[in-house]
Amino acid sequence: MTRKTTVVSLVPAGFEAYGRVLHPVQSVDDGGHTRWLRWSDIARVTGAMAHPSMELETMLEFAPKGYFQSTPIVPESPVPPWRPQQLTALGEVLAQHTTTPERCWFGFWEGNTAFDEIPRNVPKLTVEGFRYYLLRGPVARAADTLHGLEAHLWWPDDRAWYVATHFDFPCAYLGGSTRCIDDVLHTDSLEAWPASASQEITVDSDLVNTELLQKRGPGQRPE
Repeated sequence: MTRKTTVVSLVPAGFEAYGRVLHPVQSVDDGGHTRWLRWSDIARVTGAMAHPSMELETMLEFAPKGYFQSTPIVPESPVPPWRPQQLTALGEVLAQHTTTPERCWFGFWEGNTAFDEIPRNVPKLTVEGFRYYLLRGPVARAADTLHGLEAHLWWPDDRAWYVATHFDFPCAYLGGSTRCIDDVLHTDSLEAWPASASQEITVDSDLVNTELLQKRGPGQRPE
């Protein structure tokens, strides 16, 4: 394990607590109707195990090919897509845990082609080798987009908490006070789990479901 593959490669070290907010999975049936599924619902139906370190890529190995397109799971706990309802809900919780809710920083990864026309004089921030365009506004604007894309990083002026969404990950990690993270974990519209600073975040770090998959084989639904 190295620092580059753990939570603190995305979120600064030193917070009292850490958490993880999972992006719901889109499922489309034969009629073109879209549903958004919690990871825990996917685990319940496919036989994977829901746990704090679960990884979506590993869990989806439990489902037969095309399963989510042709015969979608009926979720017990439907959630909205990540954009923008969950961002708004997360922002509302986090705004209660900062003394500077009107002054928040938002970082947008500059590598996306949608940002090709952005002026060079826009401030930038470099984090772990990645550069981000840096904008400022109230926490209430967390769901706002820049050229159609959400912020990858955001934190308030008093640095009471920090949110990071890597462009390759189907989830967000955050650090804050114990009370702050606890409030996020108990927000019904979010599927959130506790995390730790040393928790592995790579796609192959879901050892629990990897072991189950090896025993059962991919694409085999539970009896």
